[in-house]
This record gives sequence, C-alpha cells and structure tokens, in this order.
Amino acid sequence: MPKVFGFPVDANGILQNSGIVSVAPKNSLFTENHAHGIQGVFRKGNRIWLSCTGSPSNSYGSNARLARYTDGADDTVRFRWPYGAESLYHESQYNYLWSLTEFEPNAGAQNGGQVNRCIFAVDFSKYE
Repeated sequence: MPKVFGFPVDANGILQNSGIVSVAPKNSLFTENHAHGIQGVFRKGNRIWLSCTGSPSNSYGSNARLARYTDGADDTVRFRWPYGAESLYHESQYNYLWSLTEFEPNAGAQNGGQVNRCIFAVDFSKYE
C-alpha cells in the first residue's frame, strides 16, 4: 500500500526531527481502496494533494487526476488534471500550485505528434 510521508520544515527551511507523518491515501476507484499512479505529492496541514495518472481511474473523462486527501477520510476528492503531470510545488506568495507534464514533443502516436511537455500553475484556492 502506498504511503506518503510528511517531514516538517521550520520557517528557516530546516528539516525537523519530530512530527514526521505517514499517511496512506484512500481512493474508492480502486478495489484495494488506496491511491494509484502517484506522480507528485504536496502536503499542507492535514491534507495531501496527489498528481496521479493511470488506469482504471476515469475522472471527468480522463485517467489523469489531481486527488486531494484529508487525513482519516474514506476517499479522495478528484479534479481533472493534465495527463502525465508529475511533481507538485506550492508557491505560497501567490498561492499557485505548479506542476509539469512528462511527455516530450513528438513522443509517439499516443499524443498525435503534438507538443505535450509544459510547465503550468493553477490557483491553489480552487483545489483546497
């Protein structure tokens, strides 16, 4: 079962030795009832955001999703998300959640020869 570990960082950016958290995000789309295809993770307070890609999830017509999991919940909240999105970074000054897609230009027939690699940001308040 996949687990996400949260390591506290103080205001100076120094990793703390206490308060480490381990969470196994649940996802009812899967028979094992845990998140699959995790590409990137961001944790804030008691919530985790997961950038996920892969079957058998079909959320809003795509098997890519941004999943938000609150500690102890029975399921994730899923949002449509670009296919192949990977890492997550929260820019607190402007409240943007940044990510990037993994597929390079003309990577194969599955992307129709289109340029699919991009860096993007979304208004994090829409996903909190």
